[in-house]
Amino acid sequence: MNPSEIVEAPQKYKYHDVNGQYIVFKKKENGDFMHLAIKMKDQTYYIDEISMSQNAPYDADMIFYYPISFLGKDIVEVRGIMGANYSPTLFIAIESSKPEILLKTEGPVFHYDFDKDGTKEVVSSYGTAAQTDFFKYVDGQFLKVNINDALGAEAVHFNEGTGIFEAYLKNKETHKYEYTKNGLKQIDQ
Repeated sequence: MNPSEIVEAPQKYKYHDVNGQYIVFKKKENGDFMHLAIKMKDQTYYIDEISMSQNAPYDADMIFYYPISFLGKDIVEVRGIMGANYSPTLFIAIESSKPEILLKTEGPVFHYDFDKDGTKEVVSSYGTAAQTDFFKYVDGQFLKVNINDALGAEAVHFNEGTGIFEAYLKNKETHKYEYTKNGLKQIDQ
């Protein structure tokens, strides 16, 4: 990353956190967004857009960093903020000499072992009428299914405490589903 691309990166936007220095900044050519970079040793790596910049100091303070172990790797989960119901989340692996984005979601995430195979899947919900995406790691990559599309639902909410999806269908019915090894199963018939 070329430092001349940065238009604004006051100390308030810098984070010295997990496995490197996390820097939130604005670019000269794209002032509507705040971006994330990670400095490791003497190299700075551009990661992605992470927040809107209208309320830059406030939004920079609202970006959260979580070190987690996921899929047997040391991951940093970074949760940005783009709007009231839109909070992109990045899973960044820091095991090699440079960071790697393993997964980017449109909203905050829940980790849950739905099929009880010892590997947690990822669920992300975003939007006013909640769009819910389901991610499963298979053969070295994440597969994504939008639960709303799969069920023909206007909104789908996930209850982390129970592991149940509640779908508000287009015909105004509401149904509850659980994820099993065989896929989604309606449980309130």
